[in-house]
Amino acid sequence: MSSDATLVRNLRGPDSQQAARSLYRSYGGELYGFALRRLRDEGLAEELVQDVFTRAWRSAEQFEPGRGSVRTWLYAIARNAVIDSERRRGRRPQLPAGESDFEPVDPSEPIETALLRYQIQLGISRLTFEHRQVIELVHFRGLSLTEIAQRTGLAVGTVKSRLYYASQPAPGPGRTRGDPMSSCREFEVLLAAHAFAALEPDEDEAVETHLAGCAHCRRAYSQLTQLPSLLDLAGSTEARFASPPPLLEASVLAALPAGGERRSRRRPRFARRRSRQATATGWRGVRVRSFALALTVGLALVVIGVTQLPASSPRSVRLTLAPSPLAPASRAVAILRSRPWGTEVDLQAQHLAPTHGTQIYEMWFVSPRGRVSAGTFTVGTQGHVTVTLASAAHAGQYRTLGVTLEPDGLNPARRGPNILRANLHA
Repeated sequence: MSSDATLVRNLRGPDSQQAARSLYRSYGGELYGFALRRLRDEGLAEELVQDVFTRAWRSAEQFEPGRGSVRTWLYAIARNAVIDSERRRGRRPQLPAGESDFEPVDPSEPIETALLRYQIQLGISRLTFEHRQVIELVHFRGLSLTEIAQRTGLAVGTVKSRLYYASQPAPGPGRTRGDPMSSCREFEVLLAAHAFAALEPDEDEAVETHLAGCAHCRRAYSQLTQLPSLLDLAGSTEARFASPPPLLEASVLAALPAGGERRSRRRPRFARRRSRQATATGWRGVRVRSFALALTVGLALVVIGVTQLPASSPRSVRLTLAPSPLAPASRAVAILRSRPWGTEVDLQAQHLAPTHGTQIYEMWFVSPRGRVSAGTFTVGTQGHVTVTLASAAHAGQYRTLGVTLEPDGLNPARRGPNILRANLHA
């Protein structure tokens, strides 16, 4: 069973919050992007992402790894949630001319087509510039490998190699990126170029002859022949993708019961989520045959520039966080605001070590029973940050507020050291 499938199984167990957080960080950003692209409304897109994870929690026991990936399952839930949202609204609101930052949308386009286009564009966006460039030149410009080599100054063999890797199927069970699609390496690197009609006549003839006698390469080639039509659907190698708001992760977690047990909870005011019937049917039909979709997903984290913290209110508490020996020069002040759904935290920190790669800082409410995340943030080279975080935790039920430096935000199982700390009850 894959690690993602294990997380789905854990949604209804004692580690449900940690499992939901990991799933959100892997898929929440792209689900938000699809919802925003389709619904063209930021508030509705946030609601839909919450709805997807709530439905996933309710339907976790119905997930069958043998029928498809966790991504396929979540997108099927998102598809149904979008249909429900559009049915309730009747039509999409039209934004005033000149005020739309969204991709053009055809209201009559079937959602399956819109979903496929979005995932293809997302997969293309995760290719390196070099791989996107060769896809652009070979398909959208109609150049041969020789012409691409002349235009870019690269060797023809390098162009072949880049097109080969850009056209690799997405990794899956028992397969990693770069695994051969057939047992004939000499001809396999030419199959994608043949599918794009980008080879010279003599190479085309050699590939045709080989395909006539090699069943393995014919199977691989049959997959690659789908790429031109998929790229036509994408429309280009460039597309814009919106990042989710920084408080959406906390909103999603606050909407889910801790410990896997169902309980009533008032929604965060920034979520504006409506009740929906939970359904996760029909996910078999949403499987996407795109390439390079499983490249590393970047964390949807927002770092906000240093500003003045708002003044305290009668329902707020101001704390000074003390540094640990690992970061003796660091300083931080936090203002905690009690909300019906939990606690909102304004944090201003200075002299923190900059984050690199998948490193993140994470804030925690800690008690003898365990700890609850208040969200994550990254720090730039100046070491200063001001950020607003949120947690389903009520500060009065916890003893300590802490900030840790997590070594890998994509792997919550790897815990980092404490950097800042404050007692919640002096």
